Amino acid sequence: MMKYLEKKQEQNKAPSPCLPRHALPTTATPSPICLLLEAIDHIKVGSYYEMDHSKLPPRTTPEQLKAVRVVMVSEKGALKVALRFPSIHSLHTHITEGGYAKPLAKQIPALNEKYVMPAEMASEVLYRRIPPQEIADRSNIWSFWAATPSATNSQRISSSPSPAVSGSVPAQARAFTEL
Repeated sequence: MMKYLEKKQEQNKAPSPCLPRHALPTTATPSPICLLLEAIDHIKVGSYYEMDHSKLPPRTTPEQLKAVRVVMVSEKGALKVALRFPSIHSLHTHITEGGYAKPLAKQIPALNEKYVMPAEMASEVLYRRIPPQEIADRSNIWSFWAATPSATNSQRISSSPSPAVSGSVPAQARAFTEL
């Protein structure tokens, strides 16, 4: 009986060849949702961000979003990030009415446009958080809010024919000429 018990103890000490296949890994890999949450961890609701237009998908991004360079994050979820931003009309109204004479609550243009993008895209597109002081100092400057045509034209050239070829003028170009 003693030999039997000693033999059983030795077998219990020796690793089973099947055990590694069924054992849980010692370091668990993060789930895709955890990776997304980490990717957008730096994004704060209510903060303003400068966008990197080169990271926007050229075919599915609305022209209104391509026309601005500064957006505010209004909502953030595990899979999506909602942005608010001024329309060209709102910017024009804000700049021409002289924002310096307005009360503090009206120092920024109306954020009357909304766009929801995947969290993964937001982590790449929203690359610089704009400090509140910079917003206060520059909120009445057109170039602070509006994207430069060269930033959006590089995408447009690669994704669509030129206005001369297609016979139409892009909506953004019309908006800039109307101002």
